[in-house]
Amino acid sequence: MAKEKREAAIDLGTMAISTRAKHVVLGFLLTIILVSAIPSAKALEWISLDGEASGDTISQTVCAEDLIPTGTASITDEAQAYGAFDDTDASISPTGAAGNWRTGDGVDAVIGNPSHLGTFSSLTFSVRLWHPGGTFTDDYFEIQYSLNDGTSWSAAVATFTQDTSRTTYGPYSTTAASWTDADQFRVRLVYTKTRRPDNPTPPLYVDGYEVYVSSTPPAAADMVDLYHSNDGTYFYVKETLVADPDASSFTYVVYMDFPNDVAPDPEYRMVYTSGKSQLEQMVDTTWEWVKDITITPGTQEIVFKVALSDIGYYDNPGKSMDLWFVNYEGADTAPASGTNGTYLDRAPDTGFYLLSYTEIPEWEGVMKVITPAIICGTVGYLFVTRVLPHTGWLKAHKRKSSSSSA
Repeated sequence: MAKEKREAAIDLGTMAISTRAKHVVLGFLLTIILVSAIPSAKALEWISLDGEASGDTISQTVCAEDLIPTGTASITDEAQAYGAFDDTDASISPTGAAGNWRTGDGVDAVIGNPSHLGTFSSLTFSVRLWHPGGTFTDDYFEIQYSLNDGTSWSAAVATFTQDTSRTTYGPYSTTAASWTDADQFRVRLVYTKTRRPDNPTPPLYVDGYEVYVSSTPPAAADMVDLYHSNDGTYFYVKETLVADPDASSFTYVVYMDFPNDVAPDPEYRMVYTSGKSQLEQMVDTTWEWVKDITITPGTQEIVFKVALSDIGYYDNPGKSMDLWFVNYEGADTAPASGTNGTYLDRAPDTGFYLLSYTEIPEWEGVMKVITPAIICGTVGYLFVTRVLPHTGWLKAHKRKSSSSSA
């Protein structure tokens, strides 16, 4: 009878210990499940990017696309006057009698069509040129502009006689009041004679023409606030807008670069437009598709998501990132090469946001692997050393081993 009571007590004790072991095992499994759920349960912590505000005026530069000689002038190296100021010149020379400049001689620049959606704000322009000399006294060149494709001209007030080095004249304001005016804008340099010079005069050298068109973006392309975040595996960017995004009318692009020098040399971009939610990479000078990614439009916002590994984050020493946003008019209108093109809104207005490597930590992603391993190892060790020795299974195993030895 006493023996049966002892065996019953042992069985009860074993049952209690076995129940405790089951609790430990269940707790162990529950811990693994909870830790595995952390990445999906954790809310993203959005970090704000400063410097953008809705309704801000965006200024873009539009350059000359064609030069037309006026009077008896001739043009050499015409293409050097196209594009932005770059210290390369087109030469405009008088070809009249005695090689003198005559009234009406000069060059007329046709500006590229700058029109796009948005609210027109203003149009200003500059000209960069030099004229090495001549016998000018009352004679001068004048800078003029037209808002009706050359039907009539207005003086930009500036006059000049001699510049021995490149000089930028402007920017000058115009009376342009609408995109119609901007689309028909032209600027010219014309010689105005009040007293004809006695000697031949040298050429006029023109580095180029820059026209600055300002406008307020349409609501669906007008950026309000910008944010970034990451969970150690994915990099997220959120762009909020004045109105809901419209991929059928606009193209939304986020440029990302791991710079090796001061000037940004973009390596990747995320593109959202009609039929496209993708990551692209710059190959030589052309953007090429890498893969489709998750880009989620919402109420007055767009959230971009890309794996850090897909943008070469782990392959770039230092891991600092240049980041900027550009919204373009029309569906699928991001430039095939380059970064800006003619856009509706840009943030920041110039340059880029610099995200230091401390703002894109990789440890969080690593800890998602290390943390479960540490917990599993610790619980496993405690189970084997603290719980298992007191279970009925271990005692039965020892008795069975002893019997086998006997």
